[in-house]
Amino acid sequence: MKISIRTGVFETNSSSVHSCSICTEDTFKKFNDGEVWIKGEDDYLPKDEAIEYNLNEIKEDIPEDKFEKFSEVYRDTCSFYEAYEAIEVEFDKWDIDPWDFYLDEETFWEYHEYEDWSKGFTDSNGTPMVAWGYCGHD
Repeated sequence: MKISIRTGVFETNSSSVHSCSICTEDTFKKFNDGEVWIKGEDDYLPKDEAIEYNLNEIKEDIPEDKFEKFSEVYRDTCSFYEAYEAIEVEFDKWDIDPWDFYLDEETFWEYHEYEDWSKGFTDSNGTPMVAWGYCGHD
């Protein structure tokens, strides 16, 4: 028996995980090269802007007297783990919801233990595009 919950939306009660992002081929290349970072599954910022956004988002969670050191290490390493370690505060990467922050390509995939995929195509205007994401069992 098939029940339609939302018109035009494919839904499943599967226990697997699916993700699909679509962007220009240029943005996909920049993401993979570390020039832009991603938030969620479709919001991109240049690396420097993403780092500053992340620092602004996490600022209230870092003791004020340690934030300068945290910021310095995070800007240098792009790693929350290393920045927390530098200020001698325990950090578990799973305490940070990855969808709240911009992530570089390496960190993005650290949060996902699934199969990744990508498929290139050209849109109706002739723009090279890439559909990409991950899938697997939750």
